[in-house]
Amino acid sequence: MERRRSVLALGLLVALVLVAAVAAVVLLRDDGESDHGLAAFSTRGTPIRMEIPETLGPWGDVTGEAILIAERPSLRFLRLPRKDGSSCWATAERRSGFWSLTGFTCEGDFVRFPDPRRPVMPIGRISIDPIKRLWNYEAFAGFAADGVKRIGVFHENDRLVEVATVTKNTFRADEPPQGVKRLAALDAAGEVIWRGDEVPQPDE
Repeated sequence: MERRRSVLALGLLVALVLVAAVAAVVLLRDDGESDHGLAAFSTRGTPIRMEIPETLGPWGDVTGEAILIAERPSLRFLRLPRKDGSSCWATAERRSGFWSLTGFTCEGDFVRFPDPRRPVMPIGRISIDPIKRLWNYEAFAGFAADGVKRIGVFHENDRLVEVATVTKNTFRADEPPQGVKRLAALDAAGEVIWRGDEVPQPDE
C-alpha cells in the first residue's frame, strides 16, 4: 500500500513538472513570437539596377544599391542601404519610361525599422490641418513588419477605419486617407497592436 502511494505521488509530481514545463514553453514562445512579429521583416527583396541619388539630403549618404521589396502596377517598394549600415525605405514610380524615387523615409539613430516602437513605415506625401491637427495624405503606401496584416487610421472622433492590406510587407491605399488623427497597425484578428503618433503641438 505504501509503495502504491509512493508511486502515485511520484506520478503526480512528474505530471506537475511536465505541466509547468509546457506552460513555460508556451509563454516564452508567445512572447517571442509577439516581439518577433513587430521586429521582423521576412521579405528579403532582390537587388536591381536603378538610378539612385548619391545622397538623400540631410538623411545621409546611400550606397547606390537598390533592393526591390515588392512591385505593384506603376509602383515599386525599395530598400536603400545607407553607408552607416542603416536603411532608407522608398517608393518609385515609372515616369517617361524611367523609374524615379517619389518618396522615402530613413531610419533614425536610435530606432531601426522594423521595431516594436515602429512596425509601420509610411511613405507618402502629406499635409497637416494645423487647426484640427490632422494628417491629410496625398499618397499613401509603405512597409510593415511581419506581425502587421492591415493598416488602419483613427479619425478625429477616434473612429478606426481599415485602409490597406499588407502583402509581402508592403501596403498601398488607392484612396489616400484624409483627416487622420493617427495610424494604426492591426494583426490577423483585426486587433490594434500599434498606434502611431498624433500631429505634434506647434511648440513640440
